[in-house]
Amino acid sequence: MYTFFPEEGEDWPNLFECLADALRERDPNTFIRSVDNADDPIRPGPPELWFGITIADEELDGFAAHTPTGVALKDATPALAAEFAHWLRDKVTPSGAGITFNTSWGLEDDMPSELLPHGWLAETRELIEQHVTDAVDLNEE
Repeated sequence: MYTFFPEEGEDWPNLFECLADALRERDPNTFIRSVDNADDPIRPGPPELWFGITIADEELDGFAAHTPTGVALKDATPALAAEFAHWLRDKVTPSGAGITFNTSWGLEDDMPSELLPHGWLAETRELIEQHVTDAVDLNEE
């Protein structure tokens, strides 16, 4: 799982609304479901927005949360995660906002989150691929 958060000290206001609008603009028939976890007896918590998105002909699932603020993309390759991050920056986050990135593997191994470059898709893909390689190397030790 790939996680994307605001840069430290920043916020993504109206995340759920902005994300849902951008997803519908991309595909009016996309899966979007808002879940209020406050009364969930098994896993109580803050609301989440679950969604589906197609990137490069691959159907992927993800979710967004307010606490902590961020978006997660499940079961993607580093290349697809990089494309998603660029779409997120272009269509969802405030103009000029930084995006901090990690993976579930990195979080489990206490790897630091990394600020994604504002540059080319190739730079973002390289950073994400290196992060995944480093996380795999840590798990093999």
